[in-house]
Amino acid sequence: MRVTILADRLTRHPWSRSWTVIETARFLAARGHRVRVVCDSCDEPRVMEGCELSARRPFRSARVVSAGGLARFFRAASNGPAADGIVLSFTRVAPGDVWMPLGRGAGPEARWLLRTLLTSGHPRLDYAVRRLLPLYGAARRERRVEAELERARALVAAGPAAADRARAALPGLASRVVDLGHASGIEPPSAEVSASWRARVRRALRLDDARVVGVMALASSADRGHLALLDGLGRVGERWPERAPVVMIAARDAHGVHAAARRARAGHLTRIVGVTARMDALLAAADIGVSPSADEPGRLGLGSTGRFAADCLRMGRPLLIASGAPGADLVGGAANPESAPGLVLERSDAERWTEALATACDATWRARATGAARRLAPALGLRASASEAGGAADARGAGGWLERMEALLMRVRDDRDAGIAAGASGQQSARP
Repeated sequence: MRVTILADRLTRHPWSRSWTVIETARFLAARGHRVRVVCDSCDEPRVMEGCELSARRPFRSARVVSAGGLARFFRAASNGPAADGIVLSFTRVAPGDVWMPLGRGAGPEARWLLRTLLTSGHPRLDYAVRRLLPLYGAARRERRVEAELERARALVAAGPAAADRARAALPGLASRVVDLGHASGIEPPSAEVSASWRARVRRALRLDDARVVGVMALASSADRGHLALLDGLGRVGERWPERAPVVMIAARDAHGVHAAARRARAGHLTRIVGVTARMDALLAAADIGVSPSADEPGRLGLGSTGRFAADCLRMGRPLLIASGAPGADLVGGAANPESAPGLVLERSDAERWTEALATACDATWRARATGAARRLAPALGLRASASEAGGAADARGAGGWLERMEALLMRVRDDRDAGIAAGASGQQSARP
């Protein structure tokens, strides 16, 4: 089968969104399919070994892109494929036979930057000005793509919550929405390597080994969910200063997050690590994962992958997660709350986070939730086998996430070819 994959910027970091694209392409190529990856840029072309790579701007890492120019590049690259070709799109600026947009889209970020400009509170105001207009252009292009979704034969969602939102937003295409579930690109290290990472990271961040440590990944400070967490963390620090947890925060806007932590009187209980390529090392050093951010998936309900939640559980770390956060169904889906790999907060406010963080300091609860997370970890690998996938294989008809994606592509190809054959036979029978 010939597969053309459309993607935005590709980076080689295993916890980035684009790692899903890279792993999908390499898996399909290893299975004998002819794979061509068409992207805006790729910071390390060698990771695409075995695939044909076409980059619009090779080696460029700028985040600001021309959505119109990228859409034209995708259209030119994907026109005229072989008869058995399938277009798999991971970008919001161009649809495909199978469409799985990654990221929440340009609209939410553009709205946040506009609020930033109006309040003039951003330390890099010039960057905000330069980025705003391209974001609005990308948002307009994304709305045009939404009007072209009739050509997509499958719309891929990550998790049942995202699939339900997509079906509600697109009632006419509800039958095409497919839930492939969540997956992590992290490969858990051995116990010895994990212990070494834990010691090194804690030593670098001046954290005692006995201290309960959490980790949070914040894609953008436009998402205000972390403010309630910081308020709750500050309250825990005031009530139990000796046993309050410390939260490591991987965030692009380090200045804004640090200022928010200080306002919440939680500055001494946070470690801002900025943007990191070693989320696996941070998770090895942590005892829990924390995901307070409410999902903002856009009008269609697609785009969020729940990758951070899957990464935490893949590394055997229990989760404290807001009910609206991506991947909350991984924690809340347990039949018995006592055997759940974490806690789901029905309401993400300071009071609930105070209670959840206090619960996470209980060694008995943490040991039970860690055991549940480790039992779930094998099923969350991108390359998990059918036996490792366990219940996911029964629910979705295949093994690991990549196997499910391959099965979906082949089904879409077969359905399309059957439709073409039926149309051709109908035309022949209609001739006099």
